[in-house]
Amino acid sequence: LGYSHVIMRQLINKAKSNPQRICFPEGKSPLIAAAAKAIIDEDLAIPVLIGDTTILNNLIEEYKIDPGKVEIIDPAICPELENMAGQLLEMRQRDGILPEEAVHLLRTRAYHLAAMLLENKRVDGVVAGAHAHYPDALRPFLQINSNPSQKIVAGVYLMIFKDHVKFFADTTVN
Repeated sequence: LGYSHVIMRQLINKAKSNPQRICFPEGKSPLIAAAAKAIIDEDLAIPVLIGDTTILNNLIEEYKIDPGKVEIIDPAICPELENMAGQLLEMRQRDGILPEEAVHLLRTRAYHLAAMLLENKRVDGVVAGAHAHYPDALRPFLQINSNPSQKIVAGVYLMIFKDHVKFFADTTVN
C-alpha cells in the first residue's frame, strides 16, 4: 500500500469507529444521493438530507438506500423550524432580520437550515457547496454562530498523493 492508502485507511477507520451525523443541504441532488449511498454502504456516517420528503424518498428508492440509515429533514414540515427561527432572529436581529424573514430563510434556504442544525448540535457536520458558489454556501455558517470564540474561519483542503500529503488552508473568508 502507498502512503495515500495508509492515510485514507486511518481516516476511514476513525469515521467507522464513531459515525457522525453529516448534513447535506443539497439532499435533492442525485450526486448527493450517490454520496449518501456510499457513506451508508461503508458505515462512515449517518447522512441527514435536507429537502422535500417526496423527492428525497424517490431518490432513496432509486439509489437503493436503506431508509432506516438516512434521516430526512423537510423544511416545510420540520417541527423544530419555528424554534430555530426564534434563535436565528435573536442572533441576527441587529442585522435587521424580521421574524417572518427568519422563518422564510429556514424554509427556503437549505444552507441556513443546515447552519442552524449544526448550531443546535442536531448534526455533527455539514457537507455543502456541490451546487453553489463557495461564498453562498459558506455565508450562512459565518452568520449563524453564537460562539464568540469561533469567529475566525479557515478552510483546509487535504490532497493525498501517492507518496505524500499536502494541506492547503484558505483563510480569505475572514
